[in-house]
Amino acid sequence: MKSNLISTLPPLRHGQILQCLKNVVTIYDKNDQKTQAIEKPFFELQNQTAEMERVFQRPAAHELTPVLNLHDELRTGSMKSCYKMIQSYVLRDNPLQKPAELLEANYLLHGGKIDRLTQPQKTASINAMITDWQENPSLADAVEKLKLQDIIAELVGHNNLFDEKYIERVRTTQETGQINQKRKLIRNAFNNLITVTEARLVLGENEAAYQTILRDVNALILRFKSMVSLRVSGGKKPKAPESPNTPTTPETPEDIWPSI
Repeated sequence: MKSNLISTLPPLRHGQILQCLKNVVTIYDKNDQKTQAIEKPFFELQNQTAEMERVFQRPAAHELTPVLNLHDELRTGSMKSCYKMIQSYVLRDNPLQKPAELLEANYLLHGGKIDRLTQPQKTASINAMITDWQENPSLADAVEKLKLQDIIAELVGHNNLFDEKYIERVRTTQETGQINQKRKLIRNAFNNLITVTEARLVLGENEAAYQTILRDVNALILRFKSMVSLRVSGGKKPKAPESPNTPTTPETPEDIWPSI
């Protein structure tokens, strides 16, 4: 959607875009501007947010979700323990410092941002790191020298158990595959509502009310953009929010799975 008044929606995660557009519905509802002209697109967005929420909440309510979260915490703990063991050699001047530095560099490549990854992304990152440590002769030799076999076996065990339960949850959640479809529908409904609202504003209908709505919606989107900036920067303070007329970079594909 191209608009002179509203910033482009950032690449939000499923739960974030759902919350953002639920807030948009609240903004319209609060201003009581469901006139005949925008009533249809308003109720379409309202219905689509309710439908996406229904689909999105199914995995969260699944009986396997607490089990998944437990294995996720355990594998993350194993990753961090492994890194601390490596660092204990990196920070000392000893014969094992060089092999430890090799492992540290590879760990940071795959797991340096482990806390900010979605659960499926963690699985892929851990698998990639373990593959490197098993198949790269220099890294495999470093693992043996630092005697990391036990902690790696623990990490692999937790990661494999998580993956098994995750696949089982996907298989037993009938509507898991619908979340991306619902995401497209909710965004289309939002874009249509904003387009109609801007058109009514141009025609001079309820100018003050529509300007208030669009201003509030834009402020909301800018807040969510700040959240994305914090996520990408790892918690560092983001740059000042861009104005609605500032060119934006193309949106990147977001995570396939919701963050539960």
